[in-house]
Amino acid sequence: MEKYKLYVSGYSNDYAGIYQVDFYPGARRFEVLSTNNETINPIHILIKGDCLFSANEISEVGRVSSFKIEKSGALRLVNRIDGPGSGTCDISIGDNVVYAANYGSGNIFTVPVESDGTLIEVMSNMEHVGSEPRAHSTILTKDKKFLYEANLGNDRIYLYEVYPEGVLRSHSKSVSVKLDDFEGPRHMTIDSKGEYLYTVTEFGNSVYSYSINKEDGTLTFTDKIRLVEEVESYAADIHFSKDESYLYASLRGSDEIAQIDVNNGKLKLLNKYSSGGKSPRSFKISDDGKYMFITNQVSNNVTALKVNLDDGSLSEPIASLEINQPTSITTYNK
Repeated sequence: MEKYKLYVSGYSNDYAGIYQVDFYPGARRFEVLSTNNETINPIHILIKGDCLFSANEISEVGRVSSFKIEKSGALRLVNRIDGPGSGTCDISIGDNVVYAANYGSGNIFTVPVESDGTLIEVMSNMEHVGSEPRAHSTILTKDKKFLYEANLGNDRIYLYEVYPEGVLRSHSKSVSVKLDDFEGPRHMTIDSKGEYLYTVTEFGNSVYSYSINKEDGTLTFTDKIRLVEEVESYAADIHFSKDESYLYASLRGSDEIAQIDVNNGKLKLLNKYSSGGKSPRSFKISDDGKYMFITNQVSNNVTALKVNLDDGSLSEPIASLEINQPTSITTYNK
């Protein structure tokens, strides 16, 4: 029977913080296989090889955690590292480095990783001035020479030069690019050719596109579109379709997924689809491009939607799973 292997995480409770889940499209159902409660509030998770890493949102410290994925798919905590700042909300991963963004304190920090998933130590810490900096995510260029940081509080995307073992330096030519005031850049994605950066804004409910200079990593504004008008909404996540013809962005408030046509950085809003719950904080598209899995935080459920591979349209939800305050989801292919 066809199945997809998933991990779902969110705000931890007495039961669990991370769930091992299988999805069976033929039966239109999810099944929870195991749970893990070895870490607090693992609100963002990513997988690299046989290891799963999490950002832990804690008010007192910045924290990232590492888990080994056992043969059964169950998780075993390897270790965790407390870093400078507080309220870690997002991570990205390079070859052997975790890049962590702290929403609470507004800084980002880096942690090199051993081949077995062991987190070693904090290597770099990049802080910002401003009335209320809020680092929300980071993303590496395809050649991994540069790192971008979406800072929601400062309405800026910061640029960094990347060196071995997690060393960062502010970009020598362009420290940051400024978005319009009160936009709140939240998450980012880059096309597979490494030519354009796209960011979705939480307060502006917009998507911005920038062309990437492959030589020095600098960004040049290309386009901007609004995703919603009048309705109170807070855009959250952004990802490409498998063929990269479309972008999708989640909208909390209107509780929809927006579909956007993409052509060399130019953007056009095509349609919106129900997320099947309230406050779709994040989503993940299966590697074959056939399904979208959405974490609806406020309604405490994860949903599955079919993706039309011809035109990128989304179906009504075909399955739903009750999980406490889910915030992040990822797939696993082994």
